[in-house]
Parts: sequence; C-alpha cells; structure tokens
Amino acid sequence: MLQKYFINIFIIFYIFASLIKKCEADNFCNFPKPTKTIPQSTTIPVSGTKDFGNVRYVATTNLRSECSVDACAKASNIIEVEDGGHVKNVIIGDGAKGILCKGGCTLENVFFEKTCYHAVDLGNSMDGTPKTYTIIGGAVTNAIDKIFTQAGAGTTTITGFCAENFSKVWRSCGMECNQFKRSVNITDSKFMGPGLSIISLNTNYHDTMSVSNIQIDGQICFGCQEYKGIEGSSNSITPQAQCKPTEDCQKTSCKYAQTAFKIGPDYKNCVSGLQRSGKK
Repeated sequence: MLQKYFINIFIIFYIFASLIKKCEADNFCNFPKPTKTIPQSTTIPVSGTKDFGNVRYVATTNLRSECSVDACAKASNIIEVEDGGHVKNVIIGDGAKGILCKGGCTLENVFFEKTCYHAVDLGNSMDGTPKTYTIIGGAVTNAIDKIFTQAGAGTTTITGFCAENFSKVWRSCGMECNQFKRSVNITDSKFMGPGLSIISLNTNYHDTMSVSNIQIDGQICFGCQEYKGIEGSSNSITPQAQCKPTEDCQKTSCKYAQTAFKIGPDYKNCVSGLQRSGKK
C-alpha cells in the first residue's frame, strides 16, 4: 500500500514537472499583451519616431497570400521605415513580409508572432553608404525563412532579442543585391530551436561579426555560416564553411569563442535535413 502511495506521488510530481517545463518552453520569448488588433490592408509608412503602443497588426490578403517563402517574397511589407526612422512597441501578428528599413533604422520592442518570409529587411542595396541598423529587444517566433536580412552596407546591432523556431537569425544578402561589406553584432540575446543558424556572412565581401552572451537551447545547427555572395541569381548558394555553437570558431569571417554561447539544458545537436527551403 505504501509503495503504491509513493508511486502515485512520483507520477504526480512527474506530471507537474513536465507541465512546468512545457510552460517555460512556451514562454521562452515573452510577448506583450496587445492593446488591440487591427487587420491591415495597406503598408504603414513611418518617418521619424513612431510608437505603436503595442497594437497588433495582421496583414490581410491585400498585402499577402499563402504563408510560403515563394508566395510571400512577392508580398508587400506591413511597415516601411524611412532612413533614420525609429519604430517602437508593435506586434506583427501575421505579416507575411514584415518591416522594410529603407535606410538606417532603429526597431525597439518589435514582436513578430509569425513570419512567412523575412521579418525585417535592412537597408537598400542601391545605396552603398554604410548605415546603422539597431535592434533593441523584441522577438520573433515561427519564422520559416530569415528573420533579419541586411541588404544595405553598414552594421546591424542586435541587443536583448529573442527568437524561437526559425531558419536564420541574421543573413548578409546572398544574391540578387548589390554587394558590400556588412557587419553584425549580437549581444545579450536568446534563441530556441529548431533553427539553422544564428549568423550567415559573405566572406568574399569581408563581412564581420561579433557575439557575446548568447543563450541557445533546443536544436540549433550553427552559430555562424560562411557563403560567397553574388549579385546575380542562383537556384541555391551553399555554405563554404560553418561552425557549431558548441565549438570555438576561427574561419575567414566567422570568428568567436565558444564561451560566447551559453548552452541550455535542452540543446540538441543538429540533425541532417534541418535546412529549410528558400533562397539562401
């Protein structure tokens, strides 16, 4: 009888522990509660500073079609930011194609619940003037392609950011854009897999990177990947080199000490086949 009692106690404890673990995973990226939800049928232009007050925008069929990389590549952005613009406190519920920064920009506490193409496109590859792209806080979940793609020259700085279930966090534009040297710095951020890579660079244009205090968990394949970028088009571009977040990395452009990544208890090694569809 006593043995049965302890078995029941163990089962109850196991169930509660599993529920707590699930809640922690479900709340890996903390999203603010929206003040209201607006179906958005036209692109929202922003110049200067715009505080959206945690309004949640959902793109209608005027801006997007089905949620796939190929379909959404031709969709319209839900927000377009002029050079030097600052967007604050907004939630993109289902933007397909999210925010376009036409030049340098600051995105502060910008959240994406679902991303069918790029969450954010940074800069204009027609302008070779180096710009600064600053990401402060915010989060992205369920990004089937890239989160940040930098097409313009200059540097992206990402601080206090969170992402869960993604393909690539930051990618230097790999094809169909004018090519320049681009740089990215990511600090004090956390990422939960499944995910392919944190940073992807073009070595032939001398891209640079830095990372510090990055928490990773779940299944994330690479801390950094190296490519050879092109200005034309290609069916695909494959990595020339890559490093896992569990190892020191000293490649041509990918360079970091393993201690830059804090490995979570549920981290898993990458499995073959995690690579997702879409242009690289």
